[in-house]
Amino acid sequence: MKMLWVFGVAAAIASAKLLMAEPASHRSITPKEAHELVYTMLNADGWTKLRDFHLDKARTVQESPGFYAVYGGYYNPSGSGLIGDYAVEKTTGEVWYWNICARLTSPALLKAQHALRKRTGLTDADYQTLQRPGPSCESGEEPQILQLGRPTLEGATNPNKGQR
Repeated sequence: MKMLWVFGVAAAIASAKLLMAEPASHRSITPKEAHELVYTMLNADGWTKLRDFHLDKARTVQESPGFYAVYGGYYNPSGSGLIGDYAVEKTTGEVWYWNICARLTSPALLKAQHALRKRTGLTDADYQTLQRPGPSCESGEEPQILQLGRPTLEGATNPNKGQR
């Protein structure tokens, strides 16, 4: 009888551990994957065709360790060559403007993010629970959701223009 009781307790403990298990395991995205997300987003809208387009390697910034920072620019002899300072969340792959509370979206970016989340093992349910505000969002601030579009001939207009 004592052996049956011990077996029952062990089975109950094992069942409780299964019920309290962590969400499906997933990995963080790499700096290269963060860079590719930003490149895909900018390429779809023609930004990569600007003269001397460049996109810096993704890097971690001390004040926002959950994000990779990626800077995009181009040659503009008559003004700022800034396309944008971007923040890529290391778990979800969401792309934000670094300097304002705005998450970026576009059809090409959404497709790339979905494929990346699948590769990293991030389920839709995990994604919903892991979402968090961008690095420039204040506590309780509602982030803007910005749909990207093509640059104009007169030059890029974006929230980061002139900031650096």
